[in-house]
Amino acid sequence: ATDFLLVFRDSFTEWEWERIHAYPDDDNMLTEFYLRWSMKESYSKALGLGLHLEFSAFETQLNIADDEFDCDSGSYLSIWSRVSKRKEGIHYHGRVIQQTEESYWDFLFLPLFCENEATGCACVCFGPIDKKNIDSSFFKEEISWSSLDDLIQFHAREE
Repeated sequence: ATDFLLVFRDSFTEWEWERIHAYPDDDNMLTEFYLRWSMKESYSKALGLGLHLEFSAFETQLNIADDEFDCDSGSYLSIWSRVSKRKEGIHYHGRVIQQTEESYWDFLFLPLFCENEATGCACVCFGPIDKKNIDSSFFKEEISWSSLDDLIQFHAREE
């Protein structure tokens, strides 16, 4: 896992990289990497830039305690430990720091399930949000899942 992660080192700020490496085992480290990568990717897509935006040029942070200790498990809570328990998804306010400028965004994490077990997640970024209204800014649209067959049938009706 370490060799794989090193390929992406330059895509993260020092703060983000420390959060990815806060876990002693490869599985948790990779999970944290994928979640933090998905945050960067969803932000760049929200801007309409996708991978054209240099990921090292900005830092994504969620308004959660990244160092919150879970007494039950005896370890620090990762983003995944929060996301994987919420079948309906979970919202977090966050901020993006580019050089000396901050902007505020909502991040929606939707766990992806296989046989009732969360095995991954999608991340969607909404914003920017006015800092004065951040407490009332959560995305309020309902999101539903469709199968590939349902999508094919839906689009076949449009033709």
